[in-house]
Amino acid sequence: MDTTRVAVLKILIVDAQPDDRALLRQQLPGLPELEFSFEEAGSGEEAVDKVERSGFQCILLDCELPGGAGVDWVRRLQKSAPLVPVIALSRHGGEDLAVESLKAGAHDYLNKARLDGTILRDAVLAAVEKAEQLQILEAQKQKLLEEERLRVLMQLAGSTAHELNQPLTGLIGFCQLLHRDPSCPPTLMPIVDNIVRSAHQIHGVLQQVRMVPHKALSAEVPQPSAVVFSRPFQVLIIEDNDADFERVRQLLETEARQLRLTRATSLGTALQLGGERAFDLCLVDYQLPDGHGIDFAEMVKHLGRTVPCILVTGLGGESLAAEAFRRGFYDYLPKHELSRAVLPRSIWNALERARMLSEIEEATRRISDLSARDKVTGLWNRHRLDERLAEEFTRSRRYLAPVTICLCDLDHFKKVNDSFGHAVGDGVLRTTAELMKAALRQTDFIGRYGGEEFCLVFTNTDLKDAALCCDRIRQRVENEKFASGGGAAFSLTVSFGLSQCGPQHPTLEALLSDADRALYGAKDHGRNQVFLSVDGGLMPWTQAAGQGSIPPQKLGA
Repeated sequence: MDTTRVAVLKILIVDAQPDDRALLRQQLPGLPELEFSFEEAGSGEEAVDKVERSGFQCILLDCELPGGAGVDWVRRLQKSAPLVPVIALSRHGGEDLAVESLKAGAHDYLNKARLDGTILRDAVLAAVEKAEQLQILEAQKQKLLEEERLRVLMQLAGSTAHELNQPLTGLIGFCQLLHRDPSCPPTLMPIVDNIVRSAHQIHGVLQQVRMVPHKALSAEVPQPSAVVFSRPFQVLIIEDNDADFERVRQLLETEARQLRLTRATSLGTALQLGGERAFDLCLVDYQLPDGHGIDFAEMVKHLGRTVPCILVTGLGGESLAAEAFRRGFYDYLPKHELSRAVLPRSIWNALERARMLSEIEEATRRISDLSARDKVTGLWNRHRLDERLAEEFTRSRRYLAPVTICLCDLDHFKKVNDSFGHAVGDGVLRTTAELMKAALRQTDFIGRYGGEEFCLVFTNTDLKDAALCCDRIRQRVENEKFASGGGAAFSLTVSFGLSQCGPQHPTLEALLSDADRALYGAKDHGRNQVFLSVDGGLMPWTQAAGQGSIPPQKLGA
């Protein structure tokens, strides 16, 4: 028996005509992996009531409901269910209704007279997919805002996570001393244990705060709350008609202090200017000598730029308006409707929306970075490290580029945790990670491999140069004095095992296995050493350096 689970999309059809509701049902047959479930509403009021009582993945809304103001129901439904996509439908509408519906928040606009099952299904699936992406972004944004709020609260309290961590470490240390003091009454031990437990909980919160990168609140990452008017905005107007350009220029005369206009008369010239200068917004005519302006938004994306675009045309219609929004244009303006009120408002709305999208993208990037970081050291975690290792291994074998892997382990680290507590141990891990990272080039990378073990990856680097770097790190860690949380400072050492990718490594696992074997060689020979995997055997770096050379390692498969 086939037990494959079929996804179900719940759709609300809002239309006063029963025949039209039935036709929409028929035009959305189920797929092998997807079924559609329907509910119907004959009025806007009934639709709002159903949306507030039940969950839907998509709403099909006729914009010509009895009583008019069908576009207002787009806004009402969006207010009741902001993350549910609305597809506006009309049989007798035109360009103005299409534009108004899309500006009101509809995800798409479709003409009933030209509707078929394929068009409707594709529109529904695209709208649902976009809505799901927006839900993910919203959840990520809320998570980031909570982290920022926590950091700001700590700053308002007059302490940083680092400043609080030091007395907290001391508190845990003093509690451990009480445990070892034979004169301490046994009746106090449960209370001491509760204090230690609470301290560890506070320590966990501080670790989360410290994991937010310092650059998050730095001047390097702008955090505007609205469109900033401290500089003029650069606007590129792509218009080949002199009279139309002059009209646009005159309509924007009142904004001359905030908007700097540059003209291009073709798509080719516009792309050339876009490659030379940064523009904040593009006003694009539809009919141009070398193509259609509606293609410009995608051309800009292919160049790796993100610039809000507004399509302006005298040859449009409802289909072109809907297509412009689908292509990523921020607005659609018929030339006959341009005025001193309409054009500036459209430009400032587009700039504000672009700012908000930029903030969401930055928040998403920062959250993605946080999810790939180890909470204690701030280095890449094992999951992200494995991804990068696989990428670098593939690149090395494909292009015969040298890459050397190092696994290193803190010697006798368990004694640190046993003697001084886990808070001190975490501090040792962080300091060691910082010393290692500071010794690497920007092209190299490091991650926490597990416990007190780290993995260093030296790109475009042979075994000898990687061993030189690891030995410098070994000496720096050996000379470092670590705080014990109240007592005398102490030292520790690190052991290293290295292996260079070569034909003897058909898989990444084989390369890591050789590095791991070299690490255990360093441990077995007294620790605090750098050992190399060479031609299937092991060699201490001191011996290789004394000989003045390492046997050349072959590259490739």
